[in-house]
Amino acid sequence: MQKKPQQISYTVAKTAYGIYLVNELRQACGKELPTETDVKKFLLRINPSITPTDLQTARQISRYCQTNKDYIREAREETLDKVAKALNVSIKNMEAFREKTNPLLKAFKYYSHYIDEALVYLQALEQTNAGEDKRKFQGLFSADAQTKTYLSMISYHFGEENKDLPAISFGAESDLKTERILIELFDEYGLLPPQYMPENILLDSLDKQPAKTNFIAIGLFGNRLTGWMHSNNYLNSSLNILPGEKCLQLNGKKYYANRDNGIDYALFCKIALSNNSTVFIIGGIEGFGTQQIGEYLRDSWLNVYNYAAGRPAVTLLFETGGETKLVEQIL
Repeated sequence: MQKKPQQISYTVAKTAYGIYLVNELRQACGKELPTETDVKKFLLRINPSITPTDLQTARQISRYCQTNKDYIREAREETLDKVAKALNVSIKNMEAFREKTNPLLKAFKYYSHYIDEALVYLQALEQTNAGEDKRKFQGLFSADAQTKTYLSMISYHFGEENKDLPAISFGAESDLKTERILIELFDEYGLLPPQYMPENILLDSLDKQPAKTNFIAIGLFGNRLTGWMHSNNYLNSSLNILPGEKCLQLNGKKYYANRDNGIDYALFCKIALSNNSTVFIIGGIEGFGTQQIGEYLRDSWLNVYNYAAGRPAVTLLFETGGETKLVEQIL
């Protein structure tokens, strides 16, 4: 036998109250989806002296009946209380409703179905949002479930000089963290796991791929794919990556990392070479900028999606430090 819950969370209780109000309105109007006009007629019927201001709530009230959307979940408690007053329902406010949905009370059985409906509603929204997030993430990287992705990483060849080291080539931990973040994101959103770009691949052939292929360069200075894209003028003409000065130049302004202040600058670039090939460049001036732009993608990739999705070429420059913020964009 399932154990009775000891308490109902605020979000579930608030959602259940919204569903209670919707059910009361549907019964009063005799419609599953009463329109704004239907709600206005109902409000005038129960209160002929209702003010024009209070009557304006009819639009929002009718929206709550669209229980396939997030209007109820996002509703504020005070707004629901105003709706309850306008509808003249028996339970006048959220606080009173929550008291009645206390699982420890015998009266809970009369209101528990609202809790059940709220849980089903919230779960359905989560599933819908998950599908939408998947579509958007794949759109950000112009990919689908069959798109191959290759990673170009920076290798540091310290082992060539020190034979006591266990390997010849090393990747910076900051770059590797961003690599791991991308691999995890690709897996979460249903894309093929990125593979390392073969050393013998001809960069001149990137735009001649027989099937849809993505290439991601992680890191700027010393990354052979980033360097090739820059030297062959595939990047935006306003962007210069200057290894000698250890800086980035965008729209005539130079950006330098400042280790003392913990400030770095990082790029997210998207360049469509052909219908079958797209290159992404993700990296900072210093290693900590590369790591922080990776962490920003992990936490806020939807912000990047809003700029990059559907565009053949995008250049975004971020300042990283205490927070990561966009400072320049070329769309």
